Amino acid sequence: MGVYLGHDVAEAIWQSGGSACTQIWGYEKEVNEYLDENYPVNTGNWKTDACHSGIQKGAEQVVDQYENQCLDDTPEECNDLGQAAAQ
Repeated sequence: MGVYLGHDVAEAIWQSGGSACTQIWGYEKEVNEYLDENYPVNTGNWKTDACHSGIQKGAEQVVDQYENQCLDDTPEECNDLGQAAAQ
């Protein structure tokens, strides 16, 4: 259940920022700050910590997904950028 909640939390943060790749630079930090404040993994209760760890893992999956979507370029894109910069 924690992983699914983590997905939902990260998705909600993404949606609230406009769902655009222009927000990717601060997205991971924003998600981590929210998780640290609301779902810390050092509560002293192993059950709570395990659940919160699952939430953080689920959120991390969504962050990774959007980072890959927004930041992974194909070699062709890099070549095109290089050509444009050389002109």
